[in-house]
Amino acid sequence: MLKSGRQGEFHDCGKWAILRQNPEKVGRTSTTADIGTHAYHLLHTITGQDIVSVRAEFHNCGAPKAIEDTAYVDFRLENGAPGILG
Repeated sequence: MLKSGRQGEFHDCGKWAILRQNPEKVGRTSTTADIGTHAYHLLHTITGQDIVSVRAEFHNCGAPKAIEDTAYVDFRLENGAPGILG
């Protein structure tokens, strides 16, 4: 579309981005909920396995914030295989 000079439809993501940073609306999670869901879907698509157990640690890097911006996640798949997302 861009090469032809036409533009597609654009959406203002600013309001959604602000909402995702509000712990009263989304809880204390940010990075994990946002990126982690994509990582899980990719893992499930590739392996066909579901995650059966999870252990996670949440951290803030830099200035203190109300929500996490870093997570380390250990998990185990249905077939017993261990995994880590960090």
